[in-house]
Amino acid sequence: MKKISIVLYCSALITLAGCGGGTGSPAASSNKSSGSSVIVSKGTVAKSVAGASGQEVTVNSVTYTTGTASVTHNGASALQTDLKPGMRVNITGSHDGTTGSATRVEIEGQLEGSVGQIAADTFVLLGQTVVVNDQTVYEGISGFSALTSGQTVEVYGLPNSNGTVVATRLEVKNSNSKDSSAQGLYISGSIASLDSLGKTFTIGTITVNYSSAMLPVQTLVNGLMINVQGSLVNGLFKATQIKSRDDHVEEGNADFEGLVSGYDATAGTFILNSQQVKITSTTTYSNGVAGNIANGVKVEVKGSVVNGVLTANKVEIDREHGYTAPTTAPVTPVTPVTPVTPVTPVNPVSPVLDGAALYAQNCTGCHGSSKRGASASATQGAINSNRGGMGSLSSLTVEEIAAIAAW
Repeated sequence: MKKISIVLYCSALITLAGCGGGTGSPAASSNKSSGSSVIVSKGTVAKSVAGASGQEVTVNSVTYTTGTASVTHNGASALQTDLKPGMRVNITGSHDGTTGSATRVEIEGQLEGSVGQIAADTFVLLGQTVVVNDQTVYEGISGFSALTSGQTVEVYGLPNSNGTVVATRLEVKNSNSKDSSAQGLYISGSIASLDSLGKTFTIGTITVNYSSAMLPVQTLVNGLMINVQGSLVNGLFKATQIKSRDDHVEEGNADFEGLVSGYDATAGTFILNSQQVKITSTTTYSNGVAGNIANGVKVEVKGSVVNGVLTANKVEIDREHGYTAPTTAPVTPVTPVTPVTPVTPVNPVSPVLDGAALYAQNCTGCHGSSKRGASASATQGAINSNRGGMGSLSSLTVEEIAAIAAW
């Protein structure tokens, strides 16, 4: 199959080359090159398994081999086996639409620190509110209900325009964690309230002092996306190193996933991780209509970028996370879905299905135990919409899905 030449880019925080002290990523400079054949796919790892040619990771419905790829974690050298489900990654390589080969994989965390106040489905970390949902993957903890204040955690996720972070993965650290001890606390986001004389700025609600920090080559300005390493002292984040991150593409084909901000329905424009997106009369929609687009809604946009503006050919709307019902027109399903029959067995003498065995066979490889207890309707919806590649489980019967949910 002929290799396609596109740029895939979903979400924020691509590290720029040339950060202070030689840190940073060379990938961002590739994004700026007009006509480049380099494919950059940014998204959430849906699956990661050992393969014959190294670790195989599925991102944005494409499975990449990483046998010859270099791997970094927030700019530091990492192993291919460090790639885990729920991580946000930036992949450079090539693909044919289904499978691909990666030459570079950058794992990009959002923040790491000590857990503060905990609410129903949120908690505070370094002054930012982190939101969890049924797509959040957990490591070092059985689930959100087991999280406690004071634990050190690392969060991967999507920054929202309201200042929150939607977690795609949450790792509880311990004293033996190489990630925690190597990098220490860090926070990612955009600069606000910059005081160049006082050497401070804010990210979310946290104030950062950078008077002793190693700085990137880029001039610090409000709105610049950065990663800051340091320590929290009496509520003030003392920065030791600042890395600039850029998620902006100037030219090429693109596939972006993220949370909508700055939506202007009249102009048909919005911002997706600092990239301006334009919808037109020829834009098509999956899982919704134009009226469903709103700030905070999770979307995936496919199209072409010219002079820094992504003109959308197709917009796919995540109907379960950030989805808002249209105010001007009802949502018409893309394809009719056969109603799910009641779980009540039709034939009382049918054999009892083993939910535990079905879960181990179909779910454990990607989710571990984090999805145990998910409702049958939620699982069926994920399969129908092929969310995270779950369309591959379409052969499961209604009764089997019910058995998995009941286990």
